[in-house]
Amino acid sequence: MRAKAFTLIEMLMVLALSAIVVAMVWAVYANMNLFALQFRKRLADSSRVITLDQYLRHDALQAVDLYDDHGQICFQGHISQTRTCYEFGTAFTLRHHALQRDTFMLGIATAQIDTAGNKKLLRLTLVGEDPDASGPKLVYSVHLPATAKQQ
Repeated sequence: MRAKAFTLIEMLMVLALSAIVVAMVWAVYANMNLFALQFRKRLADSSRVITLDQYLRHDALQAVDLYDDHGQICFQGHISQTRTCYEFGTAFTLRHHALQRDTFMLGIATAQIDTAGNKKLLRLTLVGEDPDASGPKLVYSVHLPATAKQQ
């Protein structure tokens, strides 16, 4: 009695088809993994910008004055004359508020203060962003208190 068996050609065909299927699965896995890593990186970058933006907006809303103090941009608060200063570097941003310090791993290329009427504007350009582009920039407004001359 003879046992049924696969021939060598059949075995090689099954091996080749299995190798093709495994290669396709590996390629799909590698692409999905790369997509997930890029998504996490973009999410981390945008969360840094959002966090810094929240702190700056809060400080700008609470401030009555905005000025440059030896390379630091300072917001003078109206509540008990609190002062919050920011040091902008190309690799990170430091926030000094009372006894508390915060570090944001976000580089700022330029920071400038403009005066327009009864308000001061803080304009920030992120590192890697074109300062002449018409794209979104970080702009914060501080409304100055009215004085006798302005009324």
